[in-house]
Amino acid sequence: MNSRIKTIRGILEQLYSELGSAHACLVAKEDLEGVIMFPDTFKSRASPIWSPLSCVLQSMLVMVAENMECPFDRLYVELFDFSIIFLVLPNTDTALITICDKNSFKKLDDLVGLMEGARDRIMSVEFQ
Repeated sequence: MNSRIKTIRGILEQLYSELGSAHACLVAKEDLEGVIMFPDTFKSRASPIWSPLSCVLQSMLVMVAENMECPFDRLYVELFDFSIIFLVLPNTDTALITICDKNSFKKLDDLVGLMEGARDRIMSVEFQ
């Protein structure tokens, strides 16, 4: 594993730990290309709903990629019992994504604040 990916995985692991109730944190782009996910076991744990979940992830990432000139900062989706928050990495077709239980956070702003810190750290690694 190259050092850049290892560093990003470390950032995701830290975010996952800070959130406490998240199911997964990942960085991905359209077609779920270059996915870096923590924990690795999430996809197998979510196998009963992975197909529709991956379709939603893909649709949202296409929207991110197609709107780089008029970028989204964040997107929020609820699917089944999951809340999915997308924070776009500025000027890229890539997003930081957190998947958690619906209504597991008292304040969405608290979650987004932690994600923004992780996004800043990822941007410093990815585009230094």
